[in-house]
Amino acid sequence: MTKPTLLLLFLGALFCAAEIHAQTISASVGGIASTPTKVTPGSVFWNPATIGKCNGTQMETNLTLVGGWVIYDRDGIDPNTNLAYKSSDMSAVAPNPFISVSSPLGTKDFRFGYATYFPAGVMASYDPNGAQRYSLIEGLVIPWQNQFTVAYRPNDHWSIAMSGMYSLGFFKSDLDIDLESFMANIMNSDDIPKENSALTARAKIPMQTANAFSGAIGVYYSPSYQWSFGLSFFSPVEYTFKGRLHLQTPKAVGNLSAGLRALGVEDTIDAEVVSKSTIPPFLQMGASYQPYGYYTIELFGRYTFASLFPSISVELRDSALSAVKSYSRPGKDLKDDYLVGVLNSFSLWQRWTLGLNTTYTSNSVRDDYLSSTLMDFDTLLVGPFAQYQWSRKLKIGAEYAHSFMFDRTAKNTQASNAIPNSAFRPISTDGTYRAAADRFGLMVKYAF
Repeated sequence: MTKPTLLLLFLGALFCAAEIHAQTISASVGGIASTPTKVTPGSVFWNPATIGKCNGTQMETNLTLVGGWVIYDRDGIDPNTNLAYKSSDMSAVAPNPFISVSSPLGTKDFRFGYATYFPAGVMASYDPNGAQRYSLIEGLVIPWQNQFTVAYRPNDHWSIAMSGMYSLGFFKSDLDIDLESFMANIMNSDDIPKENSALTARAKIPMQTANAFSGAIGVYYSPSYQWSFGLSFFSPVEYTFKGRLHLQTPKAVGNLSAGLRALGVEDTIDAEVVSKSTIPPFLQMGASYQPYGYYTIELFGRYTFASLFPSISVELRDSALSAVKSYSRPGKDLKDDYLVGVLNSFSLWQRWTLGLNTTYTSNSVRDDYLSSTLMDFDTLLVGPFAQYQWSRKLKIGAEYAHSFMFDRTAKNTQASNAIPNSAFRPISTDGTYRAAADRFGLMVKYAF
């Protein structure tokens, strides 16, 4: 048994772990009634310049509960049962709060704002014995963003703004690794069973955090009371997570412990791991038209430059095996994605506003890269909302939205995930991926 042979085990963990995809930006940050042209603190993520048009000190919060499910139907026959793989499913419910405050702080032409929110992210917990276990059992990537904004309003028509962001990212990953190819090399045999629990290692990256900084600029222009336009650009947010990769070898490998220890390897293998993830830069724009006093239509969009940054990359450091020190796995290339939406608002009564948001978002992941950790869907979000002006200072609202996510089919993933110059054979993630999500939120806006 040689160190290059043992390198297969580490490469299995390195090339399979930490691939969780969280680059896709949410379509409803600040609530489904927020757009690049909506003058309210809740639209500061869509366009920082919107707070330049806000009067006095205002606070807006959107307390949202998000729930969703994913089903993966893996192609092929389970070698343990000689039957088709069972479906792997996952569902989750999580809060997604948003808080934004803007104030002139005693000035005439300036507005200062602070907002805290979660612009993207994913969390998952699957059956540890499911067909997806070689991609993911449990994991998350969640960015928590804090946005500080200064807006300047030179006149009644224009507002320009700059934002600085501090972001705290959270990351963890837990998955199985099939050591069939590892044992086949050791024993020089083609009869080693595939995907057998006795030959399955568990790779874990415990919870890690990382700090990141970025910025944004925005412009708002309203030539008349009927028309308004908004444009904003957000720079990338780059996280570098540093922690440990724990690899628990199975009993079958543990029986070779004397040979493993001679090479500096124990039953539990530890290595320092550095994972890099990026929320890509994006451009947002919108136009609002009010043909009648009671009706407003807002068209908005986003273009995300996802192709500039790959999915999560991983690098091993400080390993017991010198052969894998500083060994890295680059992330997968992604596609640029876009969002287009329309918001129709009706103020048919003195205190009530009713509206409907319809938004389409394209996916950023190639079919042959799809897995339980690297997935994205073309999505149609449809959601109504209602807002009520309780008093001159207080407005409350409620919203609901359903995201129709269009099925994806993965093919040739084993070839796309092959490791160059290695005998390690990645597990196929071919199959059909289905998902959907719902959100329910309550909005409170108060003018001091």
